[in-house]
Amino acid sequence: MVRNIAAKLAVASMGLFLLILLSLHLLEPEFDPTWRFISEYALGKYGWLMNLDFFLAALGSLSFMIAAWEETKSATGRIGQVLLGISALGMAIAAMFTTDPITMPAGEMTESGRMHALGGQLNLTPLAVLFLTLSIHKHKGWKQVRLPMHITAILTLLIMLAFAVSVGAARGEFGPGVYAGLWGRLLMVGFGLWILIAGYHMLRLQQSKELAKG
Repeated sequence: MVRNIAAKLAVASMGLFLLILLSLHLLEPEFDPTWRFISEYALGKYGWLMNLDFFLAALGSLSFMIAAWEETKSATGRIGQVLLGISALGMAIAAMFTTDPITMPAGEMTESGRMHALGGQLNLTPLAVLFLTLSIHKHKGWKQVRLPMHITAILTLLIMLAFAVSVGAARGEFGPGVYAGLWGRLLMVGFGLWILIAGYHMLRLQQSKELAKG
């Protein structure tokens, strides 16, 4: 019962997270999606939506941890759970503390901006989904989604590397032609899609078990 509720909450939270993130691109078009970070939507007219969105991502992550507890008892699974928990904490911090503009010099950052940056640094979701994929796919009943889970996990990890390279290459000078914002968006979309794929399949497996018992 608890796992079923948790799986539903994970899917609902992540689905809403992706929907709000997409909506903010339309509501606040002044933020160039190629180089402005998604966190900066919190600085606009509908900033409260971005803060809510980070909370939804944290809630979806924690809910999935509960829902997938039985499938992640292996060493790789537990590592994935810990990494996902750290990431959820980071997203919660990001929700509570509003970022500074990406163009602000590091020496002029506010306390809120520094805390938000800390939350972003705790985002280890690409590593989390990779370890969770390696653990979950071993279980019976997951054959149908093994390929999309692996593809999504690997792509998200590659996107994280591209994001790190773009941020490093920028050397604090962000502007048009620096695609850190684009990679950051794709990273969060990839993570969100992985949770949706795994969470929805988990619901289907639970429903099948209930029908078998009935």
